[in-house]
Amino acid sequence: IISNGQLVLGLNHNQLRYTNNQQSFRDVDENTLTSTFFYRMAPKTRILFEASVARFDDIASTITTGRGSDESRFLAGVEWAATAIISGTFKVGYQQRDYADESFNDIDGLSYNLDMIWQPNSYSKVIIGSTRTTRESAQQDIGGFISTSYSLGLEHELSSRTQLNAAYEQDESDFNNVQNRSDTRKVITMGITHSLRTWLDIRLDYRHLARSSNNEINVFSSDSLKLSLISKFN
Repeated sequence: IISNGQLVLGLNHNQLRYTNNQQSFRDVDENTLTSTFFYRMAPKTRILFEASVARFDDIASTITTGRGSDESRFLAGVEWAATAIISGTFKVGYQQRDYADESFNDIDGLSYNLDMIWQPNSYSKVIIGSTRTTRESAQQDIGGFISTSYSLGLEHELSSRTQLNAAYEQDESDFNNVQNRSDTRKVITMGITHSLRTWLDIRLDYRHLARSSNNEINVFSSDSLKLSLISKFN
């Protein structure tokens, strides 16, 4: 018998250590507790209610002001797999992040997350995503900021041994809670993967990244090529 209601609990512990580029002030231990209740509305559709609390313990000893903070998030949404062609999850709600040090501005407001897969046939897959959440700045005098991202990806099998991948991602960062700054980062990636053997793949990726900003010092762009050999053993 499958119950219409289901409660899922999650506990996550993360240790972040930055050992280059003088970023050790960002070292932090993160502990997150998440509780999600699912209720089945239809055979392939469930509504959900999610609550999470997180503690960020600053362990950096190189500065006197710490980045310790508490974050809470409350979301409601829907999970669906209406057909074999389309499936996904959408959650929307409220988020709040409070810093122990008053020199950093607290953050609150809208939060959401979208993960959707459209698979029109057996050899093509389109992946759509969007999220609005808080992130930590890489600058010492700035705590957190709101990040809104959108992504579109394509996976297409050219043959049984060759796969084409392409993706576009756009990220908008709003620092207006601490300074009059707004950045937009755009990333385009294209790659091809070929199976040389059942246990060995070769992959070539091209990546273009460009960031625009109303602060000229934060504008940059880059292009890169990456060649990879991937082995798989059972």
